[in-house]
Amino acid sequence: MSRKQVENSAPEKTAAHHRTQAAINPAILIDEMIDSVRRLRGVYEHETEALSQCDAKTFLSLQDQKLDAARDYQEKAHRIMARKNELKDIDPALKARLEETHADFSVLMGKNREALERMQRTNERLGNTIRSAAKKAMQRERAVSYGESGKMDTEKRKIISTGMIETA
Repeated sequence: MSRKQVENSAPEKTAAHHRTQAAINPAILIDEMIDSVRRLRGVYEHETEALSQCDAKTFLSLQDQKLDAARDYQEKAHRIMARKNELKDIDPALKARLEETHADFSVLMGKNREALERMQRTNERLGNTIRSAAKKAMQRERAVSYGESGKMDTEKRKIISTGMIETA
């Protein structure tokens, strides 16, 4: 086996070793969960910052990382739930560290949710402004429409649809 092959297989062996150790020692599983929460928290911090700066490019670039981190978090959570009886006797300091990490993460998630809601409201206002401007522009123009007799009716303005349930 070449040196490169050994280096490439090392992370796989390390990950497998950690899974084996976590299967034996529930404290390792808790440590892995804390690391997973911290990783997800880091992505949320970057995302919240991007939202606060209205940086759509950065926000969109973080979505794959967020998905990966969320899947890892979910996998760790399922492993912990499957072994919850073994975790009752875990070191109280470790349990407190996990709870503190989760509490900090929950606060950040609240800030992230607020930033997402703010961005959604901004996008809705922008859409409404664009529709309103289009509606006003069409009302200023004297669009030609045809009456019931098929003749041009120059006295009426043509109705223009500007949305799914709105017409101008």
